[in-house]
Amino acid sequence: MELKGKKFLVVGASRGIGEAIAKSLIFNNANVIGLSRNNLNYDCEYIKFDITKDSSIDLLKNHLKTNQIFFDGIVFAAAKSLPPKNRDNDSYELQDPEVFNDIIKTNLLSIYNCIHKLKDFLKKDSSIVMISSIGAHLSFPNNPGYQVSKAGLEAMARSLSYDLGPKNIRANSVVLGYIKTKMTENSFNNKELREERENRTILKRWGNVNEVTGIVKFLLSEESKYITGTSIIVDGGWLSKGL
Repeated sequence: MELKGKKFLVVGASRGIGEAIAKSLIFNNANVIGLSRNNLNYDCEYIKFDITKDSSIDLLKNHLKTNQIFFDGIVFAAAKSLPPKNRDNDSYELQDPEVFNDIIKTNLLSIYNCIHKLKDFLKKDSSIVMISSIGAHLSFPNNPGYQVSKAGLEAMARSLSYDLGPKNIRANSVVLGYIKTKMTENSFNNKELREERENRTILKRWGNVNEVTGIVKFLLSEESKYITGTSIIVDGGWLSKGL
């Protein structure tokens, strides 16, 4: 995939999947602006950024405008979730509306706000990649905010692909299963939870961040220029598994 010289923004570039994506793009000689609330632990142009704050997006927009920076793609890898819970199937509990709304704002509304404000800096033929989850397609306990936000994210990618299509700007989502990251470490470090998730997949294992970067780079590259408005699943076969 030819990414040399192209410029990409990576939101959530300081750790986990976002960090792996940014490093992989740099390895392929792309120019990356890492956006994150936390400092980066690798060499990359960095802008302190909080996607939930209008002021932060406006500062980024002004920086792009002042320096006449236009980019070839943007990856949204930042997200908020809650640690898993074990519970009796006969009991029920609803997520507090304040928590629900906070997750929706971070994982969905803020991303649309960011795209809307930065859309004029996306080059023609550029690509938007959103990191989604199998939670958009399945129910998991006590975390509806996360699941609804990811389902909305996939719908938003489809909608944006239509609205931005006249400029040949593509929008797609990558649907991830359980990938070993900081966000999922509570599940991974719990032997019972880890094995439960392994057994849900066809491949009988968790994924790692390096197994995500390839599909993201593909969607950012010209090799995928006829792909838009779709979701690509990277989950070890979780969604496909029957018995």
